[in-house]
Formats: sequence, C-alpha cells, structure tokens
Amino acid sequence: MKSSANPVIRLVTSALSFRIRRRARRRNVTYSFLFMKASGDQLRELTPLIEADRIRPVVDTVFSFESARGPAGGPGIDRVPALTLQATLKGALTRQDPRLSLFLTETEGGRQAGRAFLERLKERTHHRDKDISLSAFRAQLKAIRQWGRPAPSDLSER
Repeated sequence: MKSSANPVIRLVTSALSFRIRRRARRRNVTYSFLFMKASGDQLRELTPLIEADRIRPVVDTVFSFESARGPAGGPGIDRVPALTLQATLKGALTRQDPRLSLFLTETEGGRQAGRAFLERLKERTHHRDKDISLSAFRAQLKAIRQWGRPAPSDLSER
C-alpha cells in the first residue's frame, strides 16, 4: 500500500491512537487502522488480502450522521504538538529517528519492529512524500494545537 498522507497527519493519527494501541498490546492483540479514499486501485490491492484472511476488517461502532461531531476539537488533540516535540528532542539526544518513540513501544519487540519499519521506508523509491520544511512543520503543529482546543462542534443540527 502506498501512503499519500502527510507525515504530520500520520504522526497525529498515531499519537491519537496511543491509548488503544497500548490496551491492545496488554491483551496480546494487534491493532492497526487504515484510512482510505475511494480508490479502485487500493480496493483491488486490499481484496486478495481480505480474502486470504491476512487482513480482518472489524467495525467497532457505527455512527449515524446525526451524531457526527467535527470539524474541530476533541480530547488530546491539543497535546499532539507537545508529544511531537518531545519525541523529536528525544530522537536528537539519542540519535534515533523520532518516529520510533512516537509509534512503537520501548520493548525489544518494539525496537525490532522500528528498525524493520525504517528499513522498509528506505526501500520505497516511488511516490515518497517530500521532506517538510521547518516552518511548515511548525505551522502544522500550531494549527493542530489550535484545532484541538475547542469542544467538538455538533454537526447534528445542520
């Protein structure tokens, strides 16, 4: 699968799923998530994986349109920039990629998975995201923090 999401978006979604991933680890369950846009190519790529039971889709909750909340706010979103900067500082001090401490556990298995992940990233040569500039990175973190501060908007009345 090719990820076209901005690295900061990937970082945010991983940070937001930290609690559920920790709970899954405690129960010896693998947790992952996937965001897709409507794409025939991606669906054709996923279909054999689902049919071979390599991927098992699970729908936890179905929400009605009336109960939808958004477009901004929510618990923990305003903490994402601080977590990102903390991981970046830790990465600089330990000379490790910050994604390791953001996305993976501090266990031997987590470290092995992190090394394997970084090696797979090196293999990708097509459709790679461009490196983000420092000013764009700071602007995105500021926007995420501001976006996460208000209470979730209630869209049910619209």
